[in-house]
Amino acid sequence: LMYKLIFRMFNKYDYLALLTNRDKKNGGYKTKTEVIANMNESSVPKEFALLENKNVITVGSMHDDRKRFDIQIKLWEDVVKKHPDWLLNIYGDGTGKEILQNSIDQLKLNKNVILHGSSNTMPKHYLDSSIFLFTSSAEGLPMVLIESLSYGVPCVSFDCPTGPSDIITNDVDGYVVENGNVESLKEKLFKLIEDSELRKAMGINAKKNAARYETDNIAKQWTSLFRKIKNDK
Repeated sequence: LMYKLIFRMFNKYDYLALLTNRDKKNGGYKTKTEVIANMNESSVPKEFALLENKNVITVGSMHDDRKRFDIQIKLWEDVVKKHPDWLLNIYGDGTGKEILQNSIDQLKLNKNVILHGSSNTMPKHYLDSSIFLFTSSAEGLPMVLIESLSYGVPCVSFDCPTGPSDIITNDVDGYVVENGNVESLKEKLFKLIEDSELRKAMGINAKKNAARYETDNIAKQWTSLFRKIKNDK
């Protein structure tokens, strides 16, 4: 009921600013819409991840089951069978941490899946990684994907509503697969694990593509919107 009331309010405004093209396409809004993403306030860092370490990174709150870290942990059972020296590093904290650790213990993955908790040195962890894995069931605009690309780390992600298909250019700087399709996710993950040249090529593209989220570029979009509103009056 609350969301219905909020959505009704949208039609009273001159413009509605949305985070993603997918939301614009599927939202069915009656008022004028503009897509303006959140800016990456840290800007695009100068450093590149070398993408040589056998580390996969994922980041998110463990208060939120929608992150679906449990899928990643279960998936790692298959990863270690083919690539026993690859690690999954999970950064984040919350009420679900104990359950996730129990799952890691039961699957005997303690040497390959590490729950690091919260960190104040995330740039270092991105730079030490070679792939970003993302399994959320729903998002608004996941900034962790933008941050990952900005360090030149290619992403493998479910195509959840909304964000990943706007942020990741499929087959260019990462892969976006059908939401919930674990086999597809695993296939693309293995592809990047097993092909270092592909990883590095995607990493170069990732860093280039992340530039569109720089503060100056997003600010220009807001300025353009304000001019449209002024000219419509």
